[in-house]
Amino acid sequence: MSDPCPGVEPFSLEVEIFLTNRCNLDCLYCSSRHMIHEKEAKRLTFDQLKQAVDIISSDKYVQDKFNGQVKICFKGGEPLLEFELVKETIRYMRTKEIDFEIRISTNGTALTESRMDFFARNNVEVCIGLDGYRRVNDLYRKFRNNKKKSVFDVVMSNLKKGLINKRYMDHLHVGTTLAAQTIGRLPEVVDFFRYDVGFKQLKIGLEIYEIWSRAGIKRLRNVLRGLKSRFLTTTEHEMDINDMEAAFSEFQFSQYMRNSPYAGHKGRGYDEIAATSITLFYDGYFYPCDFVVKPPLERKYRVGDLEHGIDFKRIETISSLPMLTNISQKCLRSGCKSGLLSPVERYCWGVVTISLRTD
Repeated sequence: MSDPCPGVEPFSLEVEIFLTNRCNLDCLYCSSRHMIHEKEAKRLTFDQLKQAVDIISSDKYVQDKFNGQVKICFKGGEPLLEFELVKETIRYMRTKEIDFEIRISTNGTALTESRMDFFARNNVEVCIGLDGYRRVNDLYRKFRNNKKKSVFDVVMSNLKKGLINKRYMDHLHVGTTLAAQTIGRLPEVVDFFRYDVGFKQLKIGLEIYEIWSRAGIKRLRNVLRGLKSRFLTTTEHEMDINDMEAAFSEFQFSQYMRNSPYAGHKGRGYDEIAATSITLFYDGYFYPCDFVVKPPLERKYRVGDLEHGIDFKRIETISSLPMLTNISQKCLRSGCKSGLLSPVERYCWGVVTISLRTD
């Protein structure tokens, strides 16, 4: 799933690096399912990653438009299956003048204390994909070669081996994906991560590969209102909406809040978001976003390569109509039933902002 990123100022360039198509899980809702089911294992090399870092570091547009502020997120597949490659790349990034904000999105099954220690020392944010306690998590998260083995048990075992301590918690958080079937468990999931495990931050995404029923939407509405009453009881009604949303920092609900029709004048449309984010795919080409790296890969969506750099004007062209319509249709053909921007994620933020404004 794409990473949540609340707040819109100041602009920064967000680069998602799909490091590999290898993954040891086969989650039922995985947005990268088409990658991990490829027969041939693929990955970027260090030379390719070094080229990408050099391009981003030296690009004048990045300096002028984004003031050199760049967020890098390693994704997959499972990036920790290529830990030595990640490690070497991060070390190289830290030699650059740009103070990269680095994140890694992992399923947590290959996370060890020594690896977490490296990430903490290099100021890397680690997001572990875990959906809650065992019954909720293992409903959708499955090992690829052993469906009966508990993903929850493996990840929790790793966490208990020295990962949950003061030294790491500022660099470690959990990312939860909930579906219509499990959204009603959100209050229990929040309590589990907060009190039983000890996480300070929980990022929540919604299953975008399903069409949510009326009953599912109703459960979502009730859950969000319940969270508001629990975690915003001390806020003043006169507070600015952005300040109120900051009170939800532990529960950063999904990446398309900025596209919500309720986001107000400070919200940004998809075309603006696309113009501030790019994807480096493991084929060695840059694309405007992860929506277009679905089969079949098409040349018309490329916005750069490791030899010539990034064409930001091309990004602006692709992120506007009519090509945006083509991307949405591509998403539908690849199995994302809700299309380019998930209505349920928009609704999620709509409920939050409406209830904050009217109560």
